[in-house]
Amino acid sequence: DYQKSAQPPIYPQPTAFVQSYQQYQPGPCVAQPISYNYLSPDPQLPITQAPPVQQYCQASITKTDVVESDNSKPYVTFTIDIEALYETEILKFSMTHRFSTLLKIHNSLITQLPFLHNPPIFPPKRIFTDETQPDMIRERAALLQTYYSRIFSIPEILISKPVLSSCFQMDERLINNLNSMGATIIRDRNEQARVEGLRRAIKEREHQTMLENLYVQSQTHPIQPLILPITMRFTLREMSLGDAEIIGPDDRRWFKIDRQSIERYGKFIFENQRGTPLYIMQNLSWNKDGGGSFVGAHDAYIIVKPFTRNRTQCLENVAEIVKESQFLDDPVFLIRCFNGRMIRAQGTSAQVVFTEVVNGHSSFVTAQVSRVRRSDFVITINSGVDAFLYLAFGACLEKMWLSHHRRGGW
Repeated sequence: DYQKSAQPPIYPQPTAFVQSYQQYQPGPCVAQPISYNYLSPDPQLPITQAPPVQQYCQASITKTDVVESDNSKPYVTFTIDIEALYETEILKFSMTHRFSTLLKIHNSLITQLPFLHNPPIFPPKRIFTDETQPDMIRERAALLQTYYSRIFSIPEILISKPVLSSCFQMDERLINNLNSMGATIIRDRNEQARVEGLRRAIKEREHQTMLENLYVQSQTHPIQPLILPITMRFTLREMSLGDAEIIGPDDRRWFKIDRQSIERYGKFIFENQRGTPLYIMQNLSWNKDGGGSFVGAHDAYIIVKPFTRNRTQCLENVAEIVKESQFLDDPVFLIRCFNGRMIRAQGTSAQVVFTEVVNGHSSFVTAQVSRVRRSDFVITINSGVDAFLYLAFGACLEKMWLSHHRRGGW
């Protein structure tokens, strides 16, 4: 029978075991009044707040009875009240079953709705326990209340007339009420998914626009420092005879590294796709006069920036990077910038992290270089850092690694 109810039922306080069981259960415990956002067809217009739909469906255990039987041992029945509010009408439905019957109803529900994602778990059965004990009855009642509260918050169940009719023996009036509630939840959920999809599309479009602007800035003369607004990843790929290419986050080639002639093998030009030189990297350990041999066990590079002054091509010393560590597995590099900045690079043979020292004591991570394959290095540069300079640092580390690899070292 249907009854009018002014207030939802009061739930009993769960025990510690019940609380842990509730934490394990997926999904919301009780369907609360819902308010959804709607987005205009024009994604540039602001999102407006829709009026909340006053709806909920709650379940509560209102009565438990111990039934004595002459033919079998005593068992416990549970009276489950299901209260549904949709717009202005509150309907209440009750059913009374023993625990084993409720388990059969659960199995029938899962069979009829196999597509449910993470359905609520039915309370476990206890063996070697007396289910008629007061503590056991209270614990099972709380677990069943949690289970049915979640069952009737799943819209796929609320819109299924066969499930509501065959499993719960509900009247047509209440079924129609729950169907309307479930359809509203699904419609609003789909609208919310559409909103999130549009937001992701807008964000992706803004990201691609930002990458395009950065690419154009890196290829435009005169060259200015390329300060990154976000953390970005570049891939440095070794080509033949010392040449290399640097692939940007959009899988497009942004820069290239050209090796000079054989007589000047220790010099590399870091330039953009238009051929504008950004930095010159000179290997200080290369002995050109001695026939092309390394004069030291530790490589050292000096990074020089070319520029034009009064129509004269000039060079400016920018930084010097030296491998300090004697160990093969944990290389340490010290980078001394000629403007007074000190950068330390330390890590393993697979990954090196750059740390810039500020005021002689504090430091922060600026970039890292990871070797993914023998010829591929991933250079990750944090926001607020000049990408040109740290790509040159990464290229120097890549050249050092290749030279030591040829000699069987680090």
